[in-house]
Amino acid sequence: MKNDERHFERRKRAYKKSGNCFSSRFPQTPRALPKKLAPIEGMMNMLPRLLRGEQSVPFGNIMFDRRVARGSTFAPVPALIDGEQSIAARQAEARRRHLARKRAQMQACRALVARTGSPPPVPGRKHEPVQTEIFLEELAEKPDESEVATQTDYFLEKPEPPSYYPGKTGQDACTQIEPGELFDYDTEVQPILEVLVGKTIEQALIEVLEEEEIATLKEQQRRFHELRAAEKAEEQRLAEEERRRREEKDRRLKQHEEAMKTQQETEERVAAAVLLTGYIAELLPAVLEGLKMSGYLLDEIKADVEEGFMPWLMKEVKKEMGNMIESRELLMEIIKEILENRAQTYRQLGEEYDISKEKKPISVDKDLEEDETDNNFVNYESPAMENNNVI
Repeated sequence: MKNDERHFERRKRAYKKSGNCFSSRFPQTPRALPKKLAPIEGMMNMLPRLLRGEQSVPFGNIMFDRRVARGSTFAPVPALIDGEQSIAARQAEARRRHLARKRAQMQACRALVARTGSPPPVPGRKHEPVQTEIFLEELAEKPDESEVATQTDYFLEKPEPPSYYPGKTGQDACTQIEPGELFDYDTEVQPILEVLVGKTIEQALIEVLEEEEIATLKEQQRRFHELRAAEKAEEQRLAEEERRRREEKDRRLKQHEEAMKTQQETEERVAAAVLLTGYIAELLPAVLEGLKMSGYLLDEIKADVEEGFMPWLMKEVKKEMGNMIESRELLMEIIKEILENRAQTYRQLGEEYDISKEKKPISVDKDLEEDETDNNFVNYESPAMENNNVI
């Protein structure tokens, strides 16, 4: 550090001795301060300047303010027709549509960029597939590989050094710059620090005021929401109470109407019964006798027997007779089948007996004694005779 300061002082002295203007190369005047940026326009940013009296309150023609209603102060405010909008509403709708269209175009551009992928390779090169996933997997299939060789150019020969160097002219000189001769850092940096500190304090004050205003607005909004919720709950309670009262009223009216209707019907029935009691007392025996003579009034037991029991009895008798006939026919079929089987059996036995008799006539005669008969021949009956006996 000391060597640098000494070298700087020597250079300064050399410039002074040579007669050159040192201030032209190392100006001692500070640079121009950066222009102070104007804060964001708004009442909160204009508040400090208004308090100091540096700026007056902006003014303008109130008739060109969109927030001021035109026309007579006594006439009612004209209501917008269905489908008609104010100029501000139309401008807001146009801005909203423009922003939506711009947002859709940006999304389409982003989607197109995402779909395009990597740019094509430059001539002489090619892209290799590389896994970009978080979890890599082993690739068993290896692509085809080939070796290619190339040769670079030979090194160029070193150029020959120039044969002539021009001689040095002039007189060497040096100078020395002492600390504090060029500029005083503490003095020169003070305006910049004042600007930075003032700007920081102003911005901090603005932010604090904005935070206080936002907090106040949030508190007012919270109170408004609470009041609105309470009013809405009270409105719902009153509506529910009104609905219950209306339903109770309708139910009571309906019950009263039904009771009145029932009472009226009862009174009419009682009056009709009282009026018809004396009239029917004398007319009823004659009417019943006439109906009985005409055959409309029958004995209940007789009618029940003739209409219910007798048809059922006839149906059951017919069913039983049919079962008996079917059983008899089935029995006859079984007997007939048995007789046919026995006749066939006896016929076969007779044929076998005749054959055996023809083969052994002598032996049979010898075996028979006088006044004796063959038991088989005596007891034998033809199948036809047996069938006749059975029948």
